[in-house]
Amino acid sequence: MATFAIRYLIVVMVCVAFALDSASRSSMSITIIAMVNQTNITHHDPMLRHLAENFQIEHPGRLSWDATLQGWILNSVYIGILLSLMPAGHLAESFSLKWVLGYGVFFMSLISLCAPFIAKWSPYAFIASRVLSGVAAGVILPGANALICRWSPIQERTLMITFACSGWSIGPIVANILAGIICDKLGWEYVFYCTGAVGVIWSLLWYFVVASSPEKHWWISEEEKMKILEEREGNFERNRHIPWSKIIRSGPVIVLCFRTFCVNIFYAIYFTYIPSFLAHMFSLSLSDIGWVNGISNVSTTIVALTSSALADRLLQAECSINGVRKTFATLATIGPAALNLLMTEVGQDLKLVVIILIATCIVWGTYGGSDMALPMDLAAEYAGAVSALLNVFANLALVLVPIVVGWYIDETEDIKHWRIIFIVGSIMNVVGAVVFLFFGSAEAQDWSAAIDETDDEQALVDPL
Repeated sequence: MATFAIRYLIVVMVCVAFALDSASRSSMSITIIAMVNQTNITHHDPMLRHLAENFQIEHPGRLSWDATLQGWILNSVYIGILLSLMPAGHLAESFSLKWVLGYGVFFMSLISLCAPFIAKWSPYAFIASRVLSGVAAGVILPGANALICRWSPIQERTLMITFACSGWSIGPIVANILAGIICDKLGWEYVFYCTGAVGVIWSLLWYFVVASSPEKHWWISEEEKMKILEEREGNFERNRHIPWSKIIRSGPVIVLCFRTFCVNIFYAIYFTYIPSFLAHMFSLSLSDIGWVNGISNVSTTIVALTSSALADRLLQAECSINGVRKTFATLATIGPAALNLLMTEVGQDLKLVVIILIATCIVWGTYGGSDMALPMDLAAEYAGAVSALLNVFANLALVLVPIVVGWYIDETEDIKHWRIIFIVGSIMNVVGAVVFLFFGSAEAQDWSAAIDETDDEQALVDPL
C-alpha cells in the first residue's frame, strides 16, 4: 500500500457521491413520465410535455397526479437542499466529515429504496420524502469541500475538487440513459431501487476506505501522509466555531454569492431548457436530445479537468491566485454568454445550433480552473461553511428559474420567447462575471484562520 495514493481514492469516492446525487435528481424528470397516468401529464413544463408525447413505455403509470403535484414533486428536492445547506455547513466544520457526508448519501439512498411504496401510498408523503432526500443531499457539497481541503496538497487542490465535482456531470449522463431503459423494461419502481442500492453499496465502501483526514486514516502510507500534512493549507486540528458573522459580511464572499446566483440563473436556463428548445423548435427525438446532452456534458467535464490541472500548474509557477481564478471565471461566463446570444440569431439551422451548444459547453468547462476551488481559496479552514452559503444562492436560482420560465413560455413556445429567455440568461452571466472581475477576490481572508474556542460553543470533533 506504500505507493498507492489514498487521497485519489477519496476523491473518486466523493465523485461517485456527487454522481449519485445528480443522477437521483435528473432521472426524476424521466421517471415521473412512467409513474403518472398520461392524461395527467403537466402542460406547464415543455420538456415533460415533449417526453410524454414521445416516450413510449411497456409499463404505463397509474398514478393520478395533476400538474401542480408534479411540479411540487420535481422541485421539492431543492426545497430540502435549501433547508439543509446552512446546518450542513455547520455540520461539515464541527463533526466528523466521514460521517456527515456518508450519512447524507446513506439516508438519501434509503429514501430512494422506499420511494415506490411512498409514491403509491400518497403523493404528499412522496413530496415530503423528496424534501427529506434534498435535506440529506444538502450535506454533500459542504462536506466534500471540507474533506478535500484536508486531503489535498495545495498544488493539487483545484484538480481534486474539480474531479470530485465532475460527478455532477457524469450522473445525469448515466441516469438519463438508464432511467428510460429501466422504466421501459422493468418498471419505474426499479429506477428508485437501483439508485438506492448503488447508494447503499457506496455507503458501505465509504465506511471502510475513508477517514476524515490523513491523520486518522488507518492504511495510508507515512510518505503520503507527510506530503499532505506539509503541503496542504490550513490548520484543521484546533477546535473552533464558525465565524458566520464575518463570513456573511465579507466583501469577497458577498461578491461570490452574487456571481453564483447570476451564473446559476444562466445554468438553469441553459441546461434545463435546451432540451425543450431542441424538442419544440427542431422536433428532435428524445434519443437525439440525449446524444446532444451527452456530448455536451462529456465535453464540459474534459475541459473542466484540463483547466483545473492548468490552474494548478499556473499557481505552482507563482502566478497570482487572483489572476488565475478571475481569468478562468471570466472565460467560463463571458464565453458561454456570447455563444448563447449567437445561438438566438442563427434561426432554424439545426446543425449550427448544435455546434454552438457544444462549443458553449466546451468554453463553460473552463470553470474548472476557478469556481470549485474558490471557497477553499477564501477560507481553507471554513470551506464547507462558505460552499454551503454559496449553494444557497445556487439553489435559489435553480428553484426560481423553472417557475418564471414555465410561466413565461406556457403554451407559446415560439422562437421569439426562447430568444428573450436566452438573452436574459446571458445578461445575468455577464453581470455576474463583471462584478466578480472588478470586485471579487480569491485571496485568503483574514478571518479564515481557525478561531480557538473558549466558550460553550466549542466544536465537536468525532474521533474518526
